[in-house]
Amino acid sequence: MDSVTKKTKIMMNLEDLKKFCLSLNGTEEKMPFDNKTLVFTVKGKMFCLTDITKFITLMY
Repeated sequence: MDSVTKKTKIMMNLEDLKKFCLSLNGTEEKMPFDNKTLVFTVKGKMFCLTDITKFITLMY
């Protein structure tokens, strides 16, 4: 299997998700709905929402 077809598994916890989202230009972090739903927006458009009380580590 060459490097193009080889898949790497990456694990991401809530802090990693926050760092990634905030690294994108123009991203803002908000909690507009309640005290557990974290929302990331760019120019007022939501692109990522997560429940911070039930966050499960992501693997991709």
